[in-house]
Amino acid sequence: MKKAHVCPKCSARKIWLIEPFRLVDDTLAGQPVAVVAHQTDGAGSFFRVPRREPKGVVDLYVCAACGYSEMWARDIEGLVEDPSRGVRLLDATGAHEGPFR
Repeated sequence: MKKAHVCPKCSARKIWLIEPFRLVDDTLAGQPVAVVAHQTDGAGSFFRVPRREPKGVVDLYVCAACGYSEMWARDIEGLVEDPSRGVRLLDATGAHEGPFR
C-alpha cells in the first residue's frame, strides 16, 4: 500500500495515511508510536543517568474500503540490537542461494 497506493486485499485505491500513528494520552496531540521505545541514549556515567530515547516512528496506512491496514517504520537508523529486550536484527545478506531454497 505504501508504494502502489492500492489495497493488496481488495484492490481499492483510497488509502488513509496517518503519519505518525499516535496513541491516545493525556495531551491533545497524543503520543507517536515508536518502533523501539526502550533504547537508551548512552551508557551513563557518574553524573549522567541513561535516559530512554525512543527510536523510529510508525506510519499507518488504512484502506478506506475494507479497513485493511499496514504499519511502516521510518527513522530507524539509530536502532541498537538488544536481544534481551526483544530487538534483534535478522540479516540474510550473503546467504547461500543455491538450487535448493
